[in-house]
Amino acid sequence: MLPNKSTYNGVHSDDFLFGNDPSFRGLTIKYGPDGDVYVSDWHEFGECHDSDGSHRSSGRLCKVVYGQPEKRTVDLKQLSELEIADLHVHQNAWFTRHARRILHERAAAGQDLSGAQGRLREVFEKSQDETHQLRALWTLFVTGAFDEGALVELLDHSSQHVRRWAIRFLVDEKKQPSQAALAAMARLAKEDSSPKVRLALASALQRFKLPDRMEIAKGLASHGSDAQDPHLPLMIWYGIEPLVVADREAALRLASSAKIPLLRRYIARRALDEEHPDIEEVFSAVARTPIEAVRLDLLGGALDAFDERGQPRNASRRCGRTMRALFRRPSSWAI
Repeated sequence: MLPNKSTYNGVHSDDFLFGNDPSFRGLTIKYGPDGDVYVSDWHEFGECHDSDGSHRSSGRLCKVVYGQPEKRTVDLKQLSELEIADLHVHQNAWFTRHARRILHERAAAGQDLSGAQGRLREVFEKSQDETHQLRALWTLFVTGAFDEGALVELLDHSSQHVRRWAIRFLVDEKKQPSQAALAAMARLAKEDSSPKVRLALASALQRFKLPDRMEIAKGLASHGSDAQDPHLPLMIWYGIEPLVVADREAALRLASSAKIPLLRRYIARRALDEEHPDIEEVFSAVARTPIEAVRLDLLGGALDAFDERGQPRNASRRCGRTMRALFRRPSSWAI
């Protein structure tokens, strides 16, 4: 996996094994406590499951080993909470994942995990290994060790991955974030240098009430470097689209200031994509914009909302007459 702006790209590496028959269809990969790798094989000649009669009982499990692994019996539930916490730095993540599950189950049952949480805090705060920090962070969260204030503090952590997970934890709770948490995220949207953190914020937008989205959206839209990102422009748009209908004036101001062309075009288009659009308001916003590239994007988005007759696609006939009258008064919208 190679970093690519807000996300990652998967790349092929050398093949280390090949299936032993033409029906091999490897689907999932898991590894166990002994380090062996298990591969589920759909084992079907055709990829389309019901194209020509699927084999419902021909699946296989393949085990890939290196040398002669030592057979071992593992029962992590017999370990103490401190022993389970120590598994978060184990070189085999199988132990870490099951340790997290067991501690989560014990927390849900109401057991006191203060000892395990103390050990995990040591790992999180003192380890120089970012993977170990994240493992401890995830388990601390699922065992209820963080309140909102602690998560807000993590928004200033030196690791971009800790910051983006703190954002996710803040919005994974059923209750809405406080105004203090929203203000901290709005600051992060404007100032954070990591596109991965900004993607976490963009993904969170749809979890917020509409009035709470605008300040975070302004910060996200101010990063011109994200215009070519594979995901950020559309993720921001999905979060702000309802705002165009709820507060068209504020949305047009956002479009005029946004550094991401897709947002400028989509906001202008959506502002006209309704039964009774305020055409003059949209074109007045275009006229007030001093930057040519921004004006062109707003006009392009507005034109996307028109049909072949020059009328907004979802507008009433009365809006069509308003549009024609507006274009007969060039002084009201000329650039």
